[in-house]
Amino acid sequence: MKKHDCMVVNQFCKSDYYVEIKPRYYLIADPAYFGDVEKYTDRLKDVVESFINNIVSKTTWDINLIVPSFAKGSSFINKVCENSFIHVYYFSPVDVVCSQSSQDKYKAWDQNLMAPPAQTCLNTCVWLGIFLRYRDVYLIGADTTWIEQLHVDQDTNEVYTIDTHFYGEKKVVLYADDEGKIPQKLHDELGCISRALSQYWDLKYYADYAGVKVYNASKYSLIDAFDRAKVIK
Repeated sequence: MKKHDCMVVNQFCKSDYYVEIKPRYYLIADPAYFGDVEKYTDRLKDVVESFINNIVSKTTWDINLIVPSFAKGSSFINKVCENSFIHVYYFSPVDVVCSQSSQDKYKAWDQNLMAPPAQTCLNTCVWLGIFLRYRDVYLIGADTTWIEQLHVDQDTNEVYTIDTHFYGEKKVVLYADDEGKIPQKLHDELGCISRALSQYWDLKYYADYAGVKVYNASKYSLIDAFDRAKVIK
C-alpha cells in the first residue's frame, strides 16, 4: 500500500497505519463533522474532536483532504488547516433525483457538478477513484456488514449496532439526528443500508462508462457489485 496512492476515510488517522501508509487522499463525507459540535452527544463530539486532534498532530506529509462544499468556512476546516501539510478540496454533494440518462448523470459526476449520494463515505470514495481516472481501484476493509451488526434492544426497543472497525468495537445506539435526540427506526436504518448497497451498482456502471476497474479486495464483504480480488503481499 505504501507503493500506491491510497484514500482513507473517517477515523483512519487514529490508527498507527495512518503514519505508516501516509495516504495521498483523505475523505470526510459525513455532514456531522462540519456542524455545531457543542450541540452533539458526548460520543459524537468526541468523534469529531479526536479526528481533528489526530490528523493535525500526525500529518507530516502533503495530503489532500476532500470534503463536501458546504464545509467551507466551518470550524472544522479552520482547525485542520492549522497544519500546512493538509490541502483541502471540495466536492459537490448534490443529491438529485431526475430524469437524466445515465450518460448525462455520469458526465455531471465527471465535472463535479454533482456526486453520488453519500449514503456511506465509501460510496463517495469509489466515485472519487473513478472521477480521478485511476485505472484500477481496490477496496480494502469494506466489510459493509451493517445488517449482521444491527440489533433491537429487547427491553427498550432501541435500535443499535455493534460498531466494528480495525481500531475497536463498541455498542452504539442509532439516532436519526446528529444531536442524538430522535431514535432511529429499524425500517429506516434498513432503508439506508439498502441505498448504500444499491449505490455501488450505479458506481459499477459509472466505472464501466469511464473505463475504470473497481475490485473488492476486502477479506470479507457484503458488497456484491464489484469483482473480487486478493491483495498480493
